[in-house]
Amino acid sequence: MKEDDRPEDAIEVPDAPPVPGLTFRRYRGDEDIPRFHAVFEATKETDGISWSETLEDFQNEYAHLTNTDVERDIVAVEVDGQLIGYYRQYWVRELDGTYSYRTFETLLPAWRGKGIRRTMLSMIERRAREVAKGHTDATKKMITAWTWPG
Repeated sequence: MKEDDRPEDAIEVPDAPPVPGLTFRRYRGDEDIPRFHAVFEATKETDGISWSETLEDFQNEYAHLTNTDVERDIVAVEVDGQLIGYYRQYWVRELDGTYSYRTFETLLPAWRGKGIRRTMLSMIERRAREVAKGHTDATKKMITAWTWPG
């Protein structure tokens, strides 16, 4: 994908691996949810996920997000315009006052081992640190991630 072919909502990722057509972009709202659900379903077996979520579950979850900046905390990963992965992050304040910066990320198995997931996790960590700076009342902070090998 040439630079001028990138979508308007593309995110500049200097440390992205040199995968032809790879784009990281902002969340597009409701239009992304069916694609996110399809990627989740396609990765469940490989990742050993035993629970199920319907498309309706995804729609409900994304309609009621808390402590998530949808402009910055949800990122879609595409190759040549096809969704291959995504991540979503948010934070919670635990009962003991600890701030936990949580994420769920997934990547289609065919695209693993190419450095894409490593880049996703780096982006997640950078964003969590940025959000954490705003929580000046915290005595403890931690990053919690759902992730799998590959």
